[in-house]
Amino acid sequence: MWRVWMLFDPRRALIAVLTFAFFMVLVNHFVQLSTPRYGSWLSGDGAESTAAVVVEPEDSAPVVALAQQ
Repeated sequence: MWRVWMLFDPRRALIAVLTFAFFMVLVNHFVQLSTPRYGSWLSGDGAESTAAVVVEPEDSAPVVALAQQ
């Protein structure tokens, strides 16, 4: 393994890897913000929220269901 680091300068390689990872994180965030699920708050539309509602049938245990508002 030490021969690999004789070919590459460790400081430059580490900076290159961290720079690449930083730009990949930025691209990932911008892609997610462009989707309707995660980016709807940017356009000013009200995001659909879900709330837990407990529905109690007559002869069984309580059931939790998701209700959309």
